Amino acid sequence: MLSFLRDLQMSMWGEVRFDDKLTFDLKPRKKVVNLDEPVDLQYIVLNRSDREITMSFPSSAQRGVKIYRDGEIIFSTAAFASLGVITSWEIPAWSAKSKEYAWDHSSFDGSMYHDRKVNSGTYTVIQYLQNGNSPYQATEITITEQGEQKLQPRVLYNRFDDPFAFSYELNNRISEPFEFDFSSNRKVGFQIREYDTQSQTPGQVIYSNTSGEAHPANLNLDAFEEYTWTETWDLTGFDGIPLPNDFYWAEMWLIGHEPDYRAGRRVFIQQ
Repeated sequence: MLSFLRDLQMSMWGEVRFDDKLTFDLKPRKKVVNLDEPVDLQYIVLNRSDREITMSFPSSAQRGVKIYRDGEIIFSTAAFASLGVITSWEIPAWSAKSKEYAWDHSSFDGSMYHDRKVNSGTYTVIQYLQNGNSPYQATEITITEQGEQKLQPRVLYNRFDDPFAFSYELNNRISEPFEFDFSSNRKVGFQIREYDTQSQTPGQVIYSNTSGEAHPANLNLDAFEEYTWTETWDLTGFDGIPLPNDFYWAEMWLIGHEPDYRAGRRVFIQQ
């Protein structure tokens, strides 16, 4: 909440500073989008003076975006690296220019990956120019519960935290509950495939585990709930021999379901 209030305060300072020269406006192309429909944003600057205005930036990142929900920041372009070179933006007299950005609903959740998608709901979008003295512009956008990816799967792996643990997450992004039945106590399949770093494509399966005890089980996902399954693997192939250090493709899915909410990730295995 403090970060959100600070952004609004900086916005007021910037608007006063450029009051007689520039007009700033934020125009999302749509204020209501479906799940995973890109949120296309425009930050528009109108030069109301009779001479060209040059805006200087300390890096290649000229425009910033922050996404808030309930006063807490969930996404920021500041987390992405930019080149440390001075750049500029020239706006001719009596004309407007814009910077565009498309948000793919990704969020930061504390993991080393940034592929977690946000839930449906209403979000506050703040855009600003990263020259240290432009106003912050805010608007609200709503993500509806319509769309194909109501349940979002992903695989997480961090060899530095635990080289033997692979996690499967299934996030319910809407207010509707889901239920799945299984013929055994194993709900999630796990396999490792070869990976071609040149073509960036997975190859043949070199390890797989779908075995479980024959005890029927079920999975109930309530509204906006997340399910996590952690797989422990000793980093060996079908023959029990440790795999050589290399890149592989880790794949996990719900067993016996269609769709099976399959997810995969390139991982580096190091013995």
